[in-house]
Amino acid sequence: MQLSRVLIILFFFAVLSSCEETTGNDTSKVSVGITDAPASVDSIMISFNKIEAKVDSNWLTLFEGSSTFDLLKFTNGKFNLLTQNLDLEGDHIHFLRIKMTGATVYKDGVAHAMTVPGGDTRGIQINVKNGLLKAGISYTLLVDVDARRTFIRTKNGFRMKPVLRAFLIAQTGKINGTLQGWTDDPTVFAMSGSDTVATAQPDPSGAFTLWYLDPGSYSIAVSDTVGFSKAYAGPYTVTAGGTTSAGTLPKSDPK
Repeated sequence: MQLSRVLIILFFFAVLSSCEETTGNDTSKVSVGITDAPASVDSIMISFNKIEAKVDSNWLTLFEGSSTFDLLKFTNGKFNLLTQNLDLEGDHIHFLRIKMTGATVYKDGVAHAMTVPGGDTRGIQINVKNGLLKAGISYTLLVDVDARRTFIRTKNGFRMKPVLRAFLIAQTGKINGTLQGWTDDPTVFAMSGSDTVATAQPDPSGAFTLWYLDPGSYSIAVSDTVGFSKAYAGPYTVTAGGTTSAGTLPKSDPK
């Protein structure tokens, strides 16, 4: 199974909120955290020392320090909060810049250390989609690292080619549902055409949530560790800030 996508989350005050909230002053509050989605490796260790944002014409520091952690510890909507409640003054976030100092993928007990292209010097720069801010409002901003394309399997291990996007969480929605009859460690995929957009690991009851989806229509695919897979056409329509129910997805078709 391919690696799924990873999310680095910059929480603007309203942690895990998908709507705007009033702060009662002329600045925005900024919190910085990180989360990811399940992946078919043992762990993904990343290290970085700085996150900056270009707000209006100025580069501002959102996080500075030394942080190393396993992305796979923060799955299915969980997050690692790095910094919170930073005052941010400005009207428009244009870019983010992440200075990543190292990345190591562990697969079958073997460590595959990678060089981060430009990561610890000029940084990885990401355009922020629709980054307009309004004074006194709290925002949540996501940086989406597509691990399927960022960590590329090679003959001798892995190499890194950062593929990232940034957007406000209020512009995304989610799909939830429950698997029925799936017993061999299934994984759930949100599909846009043939592209895997998000993945989720169901809990013991079969319940799952596919997080941070752009508005639009999706199908769902499920596969397990013994090679069985099934597609559910839907379509499942996602709206900004909304939750779409996929209902119960049985492994076997009704007779």
